[in-house]
Amino acid sequence: MDRASQDFCQRSVQGAFLRAHHSSRDRVRKVLTNRIHDEHLVHDLVQETFLRYWKALVSGIHIEHPDRWLVRVAINLSEDWRRSFQCRQITVGLGGNLLAALAEEGQYSPGDWTLSPILATAQLDQLRPKDRLIITLRFILGLQTQTIGSLMGIGPDAARMRLARALKKANELPVKG
Repeated sequence: MDRASQDFCQRSVQGAFLRAHHSSRDRVRKVLTNRIHDEHLVHDLVQETFLRYWKALVSGIHIEHPDRWLVRVAINLSEDWRRSFQCRQITVGLGGNLLAALAEEGQYSPGDWTLSPILATAQLDQLRPKDRLIITLRFILGLQTQTIGSLMGIGPDAARMRLARALKKANELPVKG
């Protein structure tokens, strides 16, 4: 491609981006504001939405209805954020000794072969938040790895691998106090 053709393509991509930005930015912001009530996060997600549009244009992807595409991307980004926020809330809300929490709920007995090795050797608050989260989702909330994977934005096989790694780390932790 000669220099003139490259310049023309660059100008047409920039023009398409600016037209979409001008015509859709208020709608995208309104959709995100209705879904997420944090002004700073809305601003970040609007930027991410248009960044993805720019990347698609530069990659040569033809988007027939940019307004619809941008709104759909904004909705998907807000859903991804909502899911990750729910996971963080679950993890933060746990804290403390998992054995005590399970015993209070009547969900743990000394014969529980799955959890007792972990709980006998460590308190899960010593784990990294993402490891504590996956153990929490699986053993406290009783979610299947397919559901955990969809919450975390990964496949069920990846969720199983993360769970296995988290359990291994938990078993290697020293007993607290």
